[in-house]
Amino acid sequence: MFKSLEIKKNALEKIPGDKGELLKADVEGQLKSLPPGEWILLRDPHRRRVFLGYANPLVEDKTPAVQVLRRLNAPPRPNEVEIFLNEKLVLAFARRKVFRGYETGCRLVFGESDGLPGLIIDSYQNAAVIQINTAGMDRHRQLIREAVEAFTGKQVFFLDNPTQRSKEMLPHYRNEKEIPPLEVLEDGLRYEIPRKNLQKIGWYYDHRENRSKMENALKRWNGSKKTAVDMFCYGGAWGMHALRAGFEHVDLVDQARLKDMIERHLEINSFEGRGKFFHKDVFDWLDQAVEKEARYDLVISDPPAFAKSSKEKKGALDGYRKLHRKALKLASESSLLVAASCTHYVSMEEFLDTVTHAARQEGRHVRLLELGLQGWDHPISSLEDRSNYIKYALLAVE
Repeated sequence: MFKSLEIKKNALEKIPGDKGELLKADVEGQLKSLPPGEWILLRDPHRRRVFLGYANPLVEDKTPAVQVLRRLNAPPRPNEVEIFLNEKLVLAFARRKVFRGYETGCRLVFGESDGLPGLIIDSYQNAAVIQINTAGMDRHRQLIREAVEAFTGKQVFFLDNPTQRSKEMLPHYRNEKEIPPLEVLEDGLRYEIPRKNLQKIGWYYDHRENRSKMENALKRWNGSKKTAVDMFCYGGAWGMHALRAGFEHVDLVDQARLKDMIERHLEINSFEGRGKFFHKDVFDWLDQAVEKEARYDLVISDPPAFAKSSKEKKGALDGYRKLHRKALKLASESSLLVAASCTHYVSMEEFLDTVTHAARQEGRHVRLLELGLQGWDHPISSLEDRSNYIKYALLAVE
């Protein structure tokens, strides 16, 4: 039997369709008495609507405490939650199957964009990894695991993020078995990510289409292809695409200890001897490279997010201007610059402005060649979509 909460009239605008988020102050009823993750009915007495959702009274007041997920047009069935989750998972899986190349690995579920807030699922060659960050989803770990196992036919692992889960007062479970090195096959290139090197949930699939676009553009580039640099490289995916496009050598820079992994990726993709890893803070490495008057025909910059909230936006923009000025100092006389971002709170236009501002400061001229958004397994409905966060720009530097 589902418990009910009533949505306050002034909060109805937060549910323009059939789903949305509500704060504690947006509902009437015994919210505080509910255990974290309780699935409930949300009633709109003004328009006589009923919604299915879940609540967590333990979150902070400014954090959404109620997820409204589906409008119900009939009384809820005893297994309404299980039906809802299975339907949403099947739909999410089907969305990825329609794209050739994504069957080798992709993001199977992208949280709110797939109607499953707090649930992230990535598929690899040898495994699938699940990350759950909301209490409502956490109540159904076993159902989600079984659905992923049935669809992928692979071993399934949970990779809990303590920082994210602490916001919902969720426990951090230990894995019952060690996650093996994740085998990635993306756009014909292979990668192996050991457990010790895992970032986020394993692999950054979100820039996959942009890496492919870059490679296609590089193959048509008649300029010099002697040297490239891949900054904030992680697994070196941008650099591997540059090498396959004909660049002779790529330097790869990251503050994490990734030397063994990068050398393995160069080896398994037949690029041995054509890349070198630098274990350095990227800004420090840039300063040293500029001092040595190093020059590159292709400069790739794909840093982690510079802002985790809207309050940090100004600092993020300042950080991008600083980064792009340093990057342009390394660009040879006629070269290419890849500027990428995963900062949600910075728009594409604002991001591009940091590049053009940096170019003016450095006395360089840049021409915008192409733009890109996130991969198709990270669905968005518009540029204003809250899930729209990836930005990519390829520019000619003169």
